[in-house]
Amino acid sequence: MRLCAGFAPFMLFLCLSSPAQAKNRSEYRYRFDQVWGGLVRMVRVDYGFPIRDRDPDIGYVVFDYTDGGRAVPGSAELIRFQENGESRIRVVFTVPAMPSYIERMMLDRLTKKLKEDYGEPLPSRSKSKRGRKGGADRPGNAPSKGNGSPAERDVRRGKDRDEARDRNEKQGSVSSRQR
Repeated sequence: MRLCAGFAPFMLFLCLSSPAQAKNRSEYRYRFDQVWGGLVRMVRVDYGFPIRDRDPDIGYVVFDYTDGGRAVPGSAELIRFQENGESRIRVVFTVPAMPSYIERMMLDRLTKKLKEDYGEPLPSRSKSKRGRKGGADRPGNAPSKGNGSPAERDVRRGKDRDEARDRNEKQGSVSSRQR
């Protein structure tokens, strides 16, 4: 009986509380048309979600996130802004009826799609203006033949990280099915 008396307030709290409305976002140094095209293709083609409304001038897409036959509303906003004199695009995914990791997963997939379709974004102008101490243009500082350029190493690291994340996601889905 005591267990039920202590459990009742907890259940009441769960029933009356609303899901968190957290928004996940990422910032990109790609052009607006690249991000817009990648986002629309990802939502419609890669995921197969129906798009209810979209407006590239304002920068939004309203879609139905479908999971196991259930459809819930979702949206993506593209916000243009300047940072340190550079144009950037902020993408905000919102799928309020789903856990926030769904929004994060969609952003991660968009990031991967943009890199696959357009390559690495252009380097920040603020970094290239400053120059680097001990850069490859100085004698004795050239990259070794086995390692490649710093940009090539960064691409390899990114691919290794993406492959590791994909493996972990697959292992997580296999272990959750085995339970």
